[in-house]
Amino acid sequence: MNEIPDPADFSPASEPIPPVIAPPTLAGRYQIDRILGTNATGGRVTYLAHPCNPHQPDSKPDPKLEPSKVVIKEFQFAQTGGNWQGYDAIAREFEILQAIDHSGIPSYIEQLETDHAIYLVQTYKDAPTLAQRITAPNPAIDLATARQIAIDLLEILVYLQSRTPPILHRDLKPENILLSDIGEIFLVDFGFARRGVSGTGEGTASSLVRGTMGFMAPEQILNRPLTTATDLYGLGATLVCWLTGTPSDCVGDWIGTGFRLEVDRAGATVASPGAGSG
Repeated sequence: MNEIPDPADFSPASEPIPPVIAPPTLAGRYQIDRILGTNATGGRVTYLAHPCNPHQPDSKPDPKLEPSKVVIKEFQFAQTGGNWQGYDAIAREFEILQAIDHSGIPSYIEQLETDHAIYLVQTYKDAPTLAQRITAPNPAIDLATARQIAIDLLEILVYLQSRTPPILHRDLKPENILLSDIGEIFLVDFGFARRGVSGTGEGTASSLVRGTMGFMAPEQILNRPLTTATDLYGLGATLVCWLTGTPSDCVGDWIGTGFRLEVDRAGATVASPGAGSG
């Protein structure tokens, strides 16, 4: 019988993130503009950059390189505290992204390697995360937007699960969903994604429990076989965050008996319908 993990096991690292200095260029192909984010635990740094020369002289123009901005995710291994234990997960993320072609998922461009790191290059989407919108002053939260978010994300999940084999994201949460000013939805960060659904509709359990507490379905927490419904739990928790204006780091406190989200325990207030909600 599976032992129920301690929620503390899924808490973010408390150690301070060391200073990161962005390199001026990467492989002579990309000019680094600025750092978008860091993750000290996994030795990851995310940069905003632009191609130095989008059309290489010895190759045909690549339409994926036409955008003026790209996102580069750096996976550090050779620096202090880094290791190669997560290499298989990174390779799986690259493989999955290369097989995806959907307008709601930033496109894979290429991967690069140096002596100390591996880099993932994707198209850049100029949009804040749902987490940023939820915690912004006077956030515009309404039922109409929630409905559209749900529809767009469900369409993305249908696409992922129609792949052969189906793809499970496993980390659906406000931080991994972008919402542009014109209402476009993008699903990002496939670091926990996996191909894991068999012909019977169940995926084999992983040796490690991966995900974010409060957004993981019970089968994820208990490390049991996953199904095509697993990502729906994270979607539901995300919508609750949006409708109640609750930061995602508070959702873990809502987990009650049977892993149900007991929203009323947090004293959350549901947003008003808003224009166009019907």
